[in-house]
Amino acid sequence: MKLNGIIMIAVVGSVLSGCGWQKSKEESQKVQTVQTNNVNTEETRAISATEVSQTTALELEQTTQTQELTELVTEEGTIWNQQKAKQLGQYMEIWGQERNQNYQAYQPGHSVAFYTIQVPDDLLSYEPKIQPAIGNNPIWLNWSETGSEGGYCLVAVYSDSATQVAQKHVYLFTLVNGEAKVYVSKEQPVEEQPYLFLKETSNTELKEQFTNLVNNL
Repeated sequence: MKLNGIIMIAVVGSVLSGCGWQKSKEESQKVQTVQTNNVNTEETRAISATEVSQTTALELEQTTQTQELTELVTEEGTIWNQQKAKQLGQYMEIWGQERNQNYQAYQPGHSVAFYTIQVPDDLLSYEPKIQPAIGNNPIWLNWSETGSEGGYCLVAVYSDSATQVAQKHVYLFTLVNGEAKVYVSKEQPVEEQPYLFLKETSNTELKEQFTNLVNNL
Protein backbone atom coordinates (compact mmCIF):
# COMPACT_ATOMS: atom_id res chain seq x y z
CA MET A 1 0.00 0.00 0.00
CA LYS A 2 2.71 2.42 0.84
CA LEU A 3 4.38 1.68 -2.48
CA ASN A 4 1.16 2.28 -4.38
CA GLY A 5 0.66 5.58 -2.54
CA ILE A 6 4.15 6.68 -3.39
CA ILE A 7 3.61 5.80 -7.06
CA MET A 8 0.29 7.66 -7.06
CA ILE A 9 1.86 10.76 -5.55
CA ALA A 10 4.66 10.65 -8.12
CA VAL A 11 2.20 10.31 -10.99
CA VAL A 12 0.06 13.18 -9.72
CA GLY A 13 3.15 15.35 -9.22
CA SER A 14 4.32 14.56 -12.72
CA VAL A 15 0.94 15.46 -14.17
CA LEU A 16 0.75 18.70 -12.21
CA SER A 17 4.27 19.54 -13.23
CA GLY A 18 3.43 18.87 -16.85
CA CYS A 19 0.33 21.04 -16.60
CA GLY A 20 2.34 23.84 -15.05
CA TRP A 21 4.93 23.65 -17.79
CA GLN A 22 2.23 23.57 -20.45
CA LYS A 23 0.51 26.60 -18.90
CA SER A 24 3.81 28.46 -18.68
CA LYS A 25 4.52 27.61 -22.30
CA GLU A 26 1.10 28.84 -23.38
CA GLU A 27 1.52 32.09 -21.45
CA SER A 28 4.97 32.57 -22.98
CA GLN A 29 3.52 32.03 -26.44
CA LYS A 30 0.77 34.57 -25.69
CA VAL A 31 3.36 37.13 -24.60
CA GLN A 32 5.39 36.50 -27.74
CA THR A 33 2.26 36.83 -29.87
CA VAL A 34 1.33 40.15 -28.21
CA GLN A 35 4.88 41.43 -28.62
CA THR A 36 4.93 40.36 -32.27
CA ASN A 37 1.57 42.03 -32.88
CA ASN A 38 2.82 45.21 -31.23
CA VAL A 39 5.95 45.21 -33.39
CA ASN A 40 3.89 44.61 -36.53
CA THR A 41 1.52 47.41 -35.56
CA GLU A 42 4.38 49.86 -35.00
CA GLU A 43 5.97 48.83 -38.30
CA THR A 44 2.64 49.30 -40.06
CA ARG A 45 2.24 52.73 -38.49
CA ALA A 46 5.77 53.68 -39.52
CA ILE A 47 5.19 52.50 -43.09
CA SER A 48 1.86 54.35 -43.25
CA ALA A 49 3.46 57.55 -41.95
CA THR A 50 6.25 57.24 -44.53
CA GLU A 51 3.76 56.65 -47.33
CA VAL A 52 1.71 59.67 -46.26
CA SER A 53 4.85 61.82 -46.08
CA GLN A 54 6.00 60.67 -49.52
CA THR A 55 2.53 61.24 -50.99
CA THR A 56 2.33 64.75 -49.50
CA ALA A 57 5.78 65.63 -50.84
CA LEU A 58 4.87 64.32 -54.30
CA GLU A 59 1.59 66.26 -54.34
CA LEU A 60 3.41 69.44 -53.26
CA GLU A 61 6.03 68.97 -55.99
CA GLN A 62 3.33 68.39 -58.62
CA THR A 63 1.42 71.48 -57.46
CA THR A 64 4.58 73.64 -57.63
CA GLN A 65 5.40 72.36 -61.12
CA THR A 66 1.86 73.09 -62.27
CA GLN A 67 2.01 76.64 -60.91
CA GLU A 68 5.39 77.27 -62.56
CA LEU A 69 4.13 75.91 -65.88
CA THR A 70 1.00 78.08 -65.67
CA GLU A 71 3.10 81.19 -64.97
CA LEU A 72 5.43 80.33 -67.86
CA VAL A 73 2.56 79.84 -70.31
CA THR A 74 0.92 83.05 -69.11
CA GLU A 75 4.16 85.02 -69.56
CA GLU A 76 4.86 83.53 -72.98
CA GLY A 77 1.41 84.66 -74.09
CA THR A 78 2.15 88.35 -73.41
CA ILE A 79 3.89 90.93 -75.58
CA TRP A 80 6.24 91.81 -72.72
CA ASN A 81 7.27 89.86 -69.63
CA GLN A 82 9.98 89.53 -66.98
CA GLN A 83 12.12 87.26 -69.15
CA LYS A 84 12.21 89.81 -71.96
CA ALA A 85 12.91 92.58 -69.45
CA LYS A 86 15.87 90.59 -68.13
CA GLN A 87 17.23 90.06 -71.64
CA LEU A 88 16.90 93.76 -72.39
CA GLY A 89 18.82 94.56 -69.20
CA GLN A 90 21.66 92.24 -70.20
CA TYR A 91 21.81 93.85 -73.63
CA MET A 92 21.77 97.42 -72.26
CA GLU A 93 24.69 96.63 -69.96
CA ILE A 94 26.84 95.55 -72.91
CA TRP A 95 25.51 98.29 -75.19
CA GLY A 96 26.39 100.96 -72.63
CA GLN A 97 29.89 99.57 -72.00
CA GLU A 98 30.63 99.77 -75.72
CA ARG A 99 29.90 103.50 -75.50
CA ASN A 100 31.61 104.10 -72.15
CA GLN A 101 28.21 104.71 -70.60
CA ASN A 102 26.58 103.08 -67.61
CA TYR A 103 22.85 102.46 -68.11
CA GLN A 104 20.62 101.54 -65.20
CA ALA A 105 17.00 100.39 -65.23
CA TYR A 106 14.27 102.51 -63.64
CA GLN A 107 10.59 102.03 -62.92
CA PRO A 108 7.73 103.67 -60.99
CA GLY A 109 8.82 104.21 -57.41
CA HIS A 110 12.47 103.93 -58.45
CA SER A 111 13.12 106.95 -60.66
CA VAL A 112 16.28 108.67 -61.80
CA ALA A 113 16.98 112.41 -61.56
CA PHE A 114 17.15 113.47 -65.20
CA TYR A 115 18.21 117.08 -64.82
CA THR A 116 15.27 118.67 -62.95
CA ILE A 117 12.70 115.87 -63.28
CA GLN A 118 12.24 112.32 -62.01
CA VAL A 119 11.91 109.66 -64.70
CA PRO A 120 9.63 107.82 -65.08
CA ASP A 121 7.48 109.00 -62.13
CA ASP A 122 7.03 112.59 -63.39
CA LEU A 123 5.94 111.39 -66.85
CA LEU A 124 3.19 108.94 -65.98
CA SER A 125 -0.60 109.26 -65.69
CA TYR A 126 -3.03 111.60 -67.43
CA GLU A 127 -1.84 114.51 -65.29
CA PRO A 128 1.95 114.15 -65.36
CA LYS A 129 4.18 116.65 -63.61
CA ILE A 130 5.83 117.24 -66.97
CA GLN A 131 4.17 116.40 -70.26
CA PRO A 132 6.07 114.04 -72.58
CA ALA A 133 5.80 115.06 -76.20
CA ILE A 134 6.90 113.80 -79.59
CA GLY A 135 7.57 116.84 -81.71
CA ASN A 136 4.75 119.22 -80.88
CA ASN A 137 2.35 116.43 -80.00
CA PRO A 138 1.84 115.57 -76.32
CA ILE A 139 1.53 111.89 -75.46
CA TRP A 140 0.30 110.06 -72.37
CA LEU A 141 2.46 107.27 -71.02
CA ASN A 142 1.25 104.46 -68.80
CA TRP A 143 3.51 101.90 -67.14
CA SER A 144 2.84 98.32 -68.18
CA GLU A 145 4.21 94.93 -67.14
CA THR A 146 2.81 93.15 -70.20
CA GLY A 147 2.55 95.80 -72.92
CA SER A 148 -0.91 94.54 -73.78
CA GLU A 149 -2.81 97.75 -72.99
CA GLY A 150 -3.65 100.36 -75.60
CA GLY A 151 -1.93 103.70 -76.10
CA TYR A 152 1.67 104.30 -75.11
CA CYS A 153 2.75 101.43 -72.84
CA LEU A 154 6.07 102.16 -71.15
CA VAL A 155 7.68 98.80 -70.34
CA ALA A 156 11.29 99.79 -69.57
CA VAL A 157 13.39 102.87 -68.82
CA TYR A 158 17.18 103.08 -69.03
CA SER A 159 19.34 106.09 -68.30
CA ASP A 160 22.98 107.01 -67.68
CA SER A 161 21.94 110.14 -65.79
CA ALA A 162 23.18 108.88 -62.41
CA THR A 163 26.77 108.58 -63.62
CA GLN A 164 26.99 110.89 -66.62
CA VAL A 165 28.42 114.33 -65.87
CA ALA A 166 28.07 115.86 -69.32
CA GLN A 167 25.20 115.04 -71.67
CA LYS A 168 22.67 112.69 -70.12
CA HIS A 169 20.46 110.19 -71.91
CA VAL A 170 17.16 108.56 -71.06
CA TYR A 171 15.62 105.82 -73.21
CA LEU A 172 11.94 104.96 -72.99
CA PHE A 173 11.12 101.50 -74.34
CA THR A 174 7.51 101.76 -75.37
CA LEU A 175 4.84 99.67 -77.04
CA VAL A 176 2.40 101.72 -79.08
CA ASN A 177 -0.58 99.49 -79.75
CA GLY A 178 1.79 96.52 -79.81
CA GLU A 179 4.48 98.16 -81.98
CA ALA A 180 7.96 98.51 -80.48
CA LYS A 181 9.24 102.08 -80.18
CA VAL A 182 12.39 103.38 -78.47
CA TYR A 183 12.20 107.07 -77.57
CA VAL A 184 15.16 109.07 -76.33
CA SER A 185 15.69 112.44 -74.69
CA LYS A 186 19.02 114.18 -74.21
CA GLU A 187 17.89 117.71 -73.50
CA GLN A 188 17.17 119.42 -70.22
CA PRO A 189 13.52 120.46 -69.86
CA VAL A 190 12.91 124.20 -69.99
CA GLU A 191 10.84 125.68 -67.16
CA GLU A 192 9.00 128.07 -69.47
CA GLN A 193 7.94 125.16 -71.64
CA PRO A 194 7.03 122.24 -69.36
CA TYR A 195 7.52 119.40 -71.83
CA LEU A 196 9.97 116.58 -72.12
CA PHE A 197 10.58 116.36 -75.83
CA LEU A 198 11.18 112.85 -77.11
CA LYS A 199 12.18 111.48 -80.46
CA GLU A 200 12.61 108.00 -81.81
CA THR A 201 16.19 106.82 -81.48
CA SER A 202 18.27 106.80 -84.63
CA ASN A 203 20.30 103.85 -83.32
CA THR A 204 19.24 101.01 -85.63
CA GLU A 205 20.86 98.32 -83.50
CA LEU A 206 18.96 99.36 -80.38
CA LYS A 207 15.62 99.54 -82.22
CA GLU A 208 16.13 96.11 -83.79
CA GLN A 209 17.07 94.52 -80.48
CA PHE A 210 13.92 95.80 -78.76
CA THR A 211 11.73 94.86 -81.74
CA ASN A 212 13.17 91.34 -81.81
CA LEU A 213 12.49 90.89 -78.11
CA VAL A 214 8.91 92.04 -78.51
CA ASN A 215 8.37 89.74 -81.50
CA ASN A 216 10.18 86.76 -79.87
CA LEU A 217 12.84 86.72 -82.62
